[in-house]
Amino acid sequence: MPQPPKPLNPTGSVRERFGAHLRHWRMVRGLSQTQLGALVHVSGNQIGKIEKGERICRVPLARLLDAALDTGGILEWMCPYVQAEADNGRRDAYKTEDGTDSDECSRGGHAVSRR
Repeated sequence: MPQPPKPLNPTGSVRERFGAHLRHWRMVRGLSQTQLGALVHVSGNQIGKIEKGERICRVPLARLLDAALDTGGILEWMCPYVQAEADNGRRDAYKTEDGTDSDECSRGGHAVSRR
């Protein structure tokens, strides 16, 4: 017996909104994750991870999803915003208490500040 779908938070991150849109269109078209995955040449598991916001969808896959689901291009349109959010998250991971960005230099182990 399949598990009930995880509730999504369409008011959360851009990635979560993307996933909510993907699930909405997949369900409107009456497709399972596995069926949609087969149409766009990825696993149903990957579709599920994108829907739950656990994985980022890149533009080439978004184009395939838009075509398969006949969304009018909304998923491709959202991709740059999803990527920008992910990029900002990676930059924030390097923030120090004084607000500068730092990481370890590969030569000599010295901290290098990036602003």
